[in-house]
Amino acid sequence: MHSGFLGHENDTGTYRQIGHIGPGQHLDFPADCFLLADGIYPNKHPLVTAYKSAEMVRRPPREQRRRRKFNLLHRQRRVYVKHVIK
Repeated sequence: MHSGFLGHENDTGTYRQIGHIGPGQHLDFPADCFLLADGIYPNKHPLVTAYKSAEMVRRPPREQRRRRKFNLLHRQRRVYVKHVIK
């Protein structure tokens, strides 16, 4: 049994090869659920990536704090998931 992606392929290459993900798409996925992804992936549903530093500059302090907190939570959960699935 194999996953269908034989040989050496990085995660993003494999992601590009799978069908569309979402409600009613090739790979059905609930609209209110998200997948935490590294910055190399596109930030579009169902993937959620952390804010880049360029997206944080020149924002009001309250918005910067909110984005930093989001990035911290995103990083903590993403690392936890990686450790669980090894």
